Amino acid sequence: MLVFTTGGTSGARYPSSMMIDATTGGMMAVLNSGIPSIVLQPTIYLENLLPGFLTPQLKSEGVLNYPPLPDTMKVTWTSHFDQARVAVAALTRPDLAGQHFEIGTPAPLTGGQLAELLSGWVDRPVSFAPQSPAELGAQVADAFGNPGMGHMLTDMYGALAKMGDDDMCIDTRQIEETFGVTLSTVEEHIKSWGKAAAAA
Repeated sequence: MLVFTTGGTSGARYPSSMMIDATTGGMMAVLNSGIPSIVLQPTIYLENLLPGFLTPQLKSEGVLNYPPLPDTMKVTWTSHFDQARVAVAALTRPDLAGQHFEIGTPAPLTGGQLAELLSGWVDRPVSFAPQSPAELGAQVADAFGNPGMGHMLTDMYGALAKMGDDDMCIDTRQIEETFGVTLSTVEEHIKSWGKAAAAA
C-alpha cells in the first residue's frame, strides 16, 4: 500500500502550467502503476511562510507579499502537519486505493485575513501587498541562483492567479470524515510556531 503526495497543486481542474502539469503527471503515474495507492494533493504549503526568502518584508516591515495572488482570492492552505495526519490515516485504508484526494487545512483565507493572523506571530500589524508572479519568480531565482526554478514558479502562480476567488477552496470536512482525522486551523498552526520562530 502506497500513500503518495504530489507535493503541490495538481489535478485537471487547475490551469495548465509546467509545475501543475508535472505534479498531475506524477499522480497519474502512481495511480496507473499497478501498486495499490492513495494520492494526496496538497495546495500551497503553509510552512512556505517560515523561510524568509519568500516573505522578506514580513518581520522587518509588516508586509506580506506572498502568495502572488489577488487579494480577493481565498486559499485553502496545507500544513505539513495536517498532510501527515491524513497520510498516516490513509495507510490504514486500503479500501480507498486507486483514489486521489485534494487535502488542506481548514478555513480558506484571503491574503488580508492571513496577514491579520500573522500579525500576532511577528508582534506587529501586517498588511497584504501581493507581488506579481514574475516578481516572486525573480526573487526565488536570485535566492537560489536558479533561474529555472524562478521561471516555473512564475508560470505556476501566473496560472493560479487567473482562477476565480473561490477556486482554491477545498472542503476539508470531507477529508476529515473520509479519513477520520481532526485537522488544525491555520490560526492554530501559526500560534504553534511561537514567537521564537518569528524572531529567528
